[in-house]
Amino acid sequence: MNSSKLPQAGDKVLIISPVYVSGKSGIVCGKEVLSNEKPSGRWLVEIASESLVLSLSINDFRILGSQ
Repeated sequence: MNSSKLPQAGDKVLIISPVYVSGKSGIVCGKEVLSNEKPSGRWLVEIASESLVLSLSINDFRILGSQ
């Protein structure tokens, strides 16, 4: 991610990695939380056109804007 702004739920993002969804846009759902209630440091991003929700690191996407 090139911006110092942290993602927020509802932010539109451009996915950089992984390759199979690179170049697609998605919407941030929120921070990923593990079963022990600790944050994973990753973000859940929904790609509506693919019916997918991905767990991505902050370096795997770029924020385009808010909805």
